[in-house]
Amino acid sequence: MRIGTWNINSIRKRGSHILRWIGDKKIDILAVQETKVEDDKFPIDIFTKSGYSVIFCGEKHFNGVAIIYNSAIKIENIEYSIDSFDDEEARFIYFEVEGVSVYSIYYPSGTDIDSPRFQYKLTYFTAVLEMIKKRHTPKDKVLIVGDFNIAPFDIDVYNPKVMKNKLSFHQDEHKALETYFDWGFEDLFRVFHPTETDIFTWWDYRKMSFNRNLGLRIDLFLTTRVLTDLAFDCNIDIKPRRWESPSDHAPVYATFNIPIS
Repeated sequence: MRIGTWNINSIRKRGSHILRWIGDKKIDILAVQETKVEDDKFPIDIFTKSGYSVIFCGEKHFNGVAIIYNSAIKIENIEYSIDSFDDEEARFIYFEVEGVSVYSIYYPSGTDIDSPRFQYKLTYFTAVLEMIKKRHTPKDKVLIVGDFNIAPFDIDVYNPKVMKNKLSFHQDEHKALETYFDWGFEDLFRVFHPTETDIFTWWDYRKMSFNRNLGLRIDLFLTTRVLTDLAFDCNIDIKPRRWESPSDHAPVYATFNIPIS
C-alpha cells in the first residue's frame, strides 16, 4: 500500500496536479490539505471519473482536508472531529484501512508567535495526542500524516540559526511534537533518511525561495514502530513544485508492506 500526503493549496486550482501525480507514483491513498473549498463545491467528479473515491471536509476559502483513494480500497470508520475538542475548522479526518488507524491532519500554522492562534496550535497538538492515547497503544498500527506546520530538527530547515524560535521552528512547537515521539511515534522520513540535508516540503512563494532552496520540512509521516517496520520507503517528491502554477508544498509518500484486500 502506498500512501501520500500533499498540501495542495486549492484543490479547484490543482486537481489536475493531483491526478497526474497519483497516477505517476501509483498512490493508493492520498491525504490532501488546504483544499480551500466548501463541501458543496468540491470538484469530486474529476476524481470519480478517473476511478477514485473521495471523502472530504471543507470550508470557504480556508483549510479543508480530503482523502482521495483507489475505489477498490475499503476505508472504514471515518470521523471528522477530534474527541473532546470543540473546533469548527476543517482540518481533521480519521479513518481505518487494512488494520491501520490513520489520522490525516492539517495542523494550524499558528499565524504569529504572540497571537492567540499560536496557543490554538499548541492546544490542537495536545488534543490530537490525547485522542490517540485514549484509543490506542504504541503497539498498534497508527499513522499520523499531513501538514504539521512544524519542522522537527535542525536539518529540516534551511538555516536553523535564522529560524530559531520563529514560527514552525519554535521551542514550544518542538516540545509539543516531542510529546508525540515520547509516546511512541517515529518520523518515518528520518528513519530512511537520517542525515539527508537540504530537502524540504515547503517553500514560500516569495523571495525566490524554491529556486534558492530556502525551505522547511513540515509535511510528515509519523508511525508507530510496528508500522515503521512495515515500511519500504518514505520520500519527498519535489518535481511537482516545478510544475506550472504549483502548490507551495511538495508531496510526500511512503510504501508499506500491507496488502490491499
